[in-house]
Amino acid sequence: MIERLNTMEARRMVRCQLIRDDVFIIAHEAVKELTPKYAVEELFLEARKLADYICANRIVEREFLEYDVDELRAEVDDELSLHLILCLTLLHLLALRKTQEIATEAARGLMHFCMAYEGMADFLCKVRTKEQKCWIQGKRCELVNYHLTEVLQSDSDVKVKRQQIMEITDLAGAYDEKVMGGVLAVLSEYNDHNGHTYQESVDMLRQKMKEKSDPSIHIDRVNDIYGNEKVILADGQRYNW
Repeated sequence: MIERLNTMEARRMVRCQLIRDDVFIIAHEAVKELTPKYAVEELFLEARKLADYICANRIVEREFLEYDVDELRAEVDDELSLHLILCLTLLHLLALRKTQEIATEAARGLMHFCMAYEGMADFLCKVRTKEQKCWIQGKRCELVNYHLTEVLQSDSDVKVKRQQIMEITDLAGAYDEKVMGGVLAVLSEYNDHNGHTYQESVDMLRQKMKEKSDPSIHIDRVNDIYGNEKVILADGQRYNW
């Protein structure tokens, strides 16, 4: 069943988790504009859950993905919400390609069902525009540093704080050198003034900075899952993002 968030507090708690998610950052405005029956947060939760389920069980063939799509259709009250969940699931799979090879095959299989949505091209173009804007404005860097500052200023004990910092530096490591550099500058200064208690996180982030890092979704190259061929959408036109 789709998890319903029936209170403002529940939605706020979920949003605090979702703003760490690339897909939410670049797609929430496009989803909100369409005002589906379900809350924005509910659609993202369902999409992320479906993407994780597909990868965990290695469900990549279209004939088997159809079972999950049909079950989702039976749970969702309207077609627009169904299409949005599927498109968001596709974005999650694209984001997972760096860490899970199976995600590429799964995205290829799910694309068939996403293309049944006639608004898919417009939706992905809006998401692509927001992704590019986020990188230009450095929003990810600001967002990660905001969470890091919150943790550093909290009253949590050292053990809890060390774990939270490790999670944030791990998150930063998935981004580019600008984001990692910003986090490293703040964390290194804090670490130096606190007996190098968080040296493990500092060293891990420095190591990651030595590796080349690219945006994790690449909406402008969504056709990569088709071997660099142009994607044919439901309207019959070809798009090369």
